[in-house]
Amino acid sequence: MEQISITRSNEYNNYLVSFDIYIDNQLIGKIANGETVKLEITKGLHNIYIKHYFLKSKVINFETFSKNNIKFMVSGTKKGNWTLPLSLILILIASLTIDKIFNNEIILCSILIFFIAYIFIMFRNKYITLQLV
Repeated sequence: MEQISITRSNEYNNYLVSFDIYIDNQLIGKIANGETVKLEITKGLHNIYIKHYFLKSKVINFETFSKNNIKFMVSGTKKGNWTLPLSLILILIASLTIDKIFNNEIILCSILIFFIAYIFIMFRNKYITLQLV
């Protein structure tokens, strides 16, 4: 058996969620914010990816050798440090201006739902970053 270690960065925008670890398309475990997980796997070719609901990282293929400790780094999107504050500012501006122009909350809710759906659909395979260290 060979050992791999997976370290997850400490981020405020994904603080409360744990990511699922998949090796060879099987759920192996979970990793919390700021945590390091060490796993024992067999020698040979493997693939790994990280998933949280329908958000997923890219799949990385790797091979384990004798006495080879492989390390991975996991984090949320690299743009997450500015997308959350920017999204909140945009939502605030939209709520103030749309309410005064249209005086209709349905339009505001529609815009917010569209914005959130757009982010999750367009970036679902890029939201989580997994890299070999």
